[in-house]
Amino acid sequence: MVRETSQNQGLLKIKAKTLDNAYLTIVYLQPI
Repeated sequence: MVRETSQNQGLLKIKAKTLDNAYLTIVYLQPI
């Protein structure tokens, strides 16, 4: 149970990071 929870948290962090990077990329490319 604990192992699954930590794995899920890791996946959520990775997803959040990916979303942040995509958002920053979109914002950065917007003015061009």
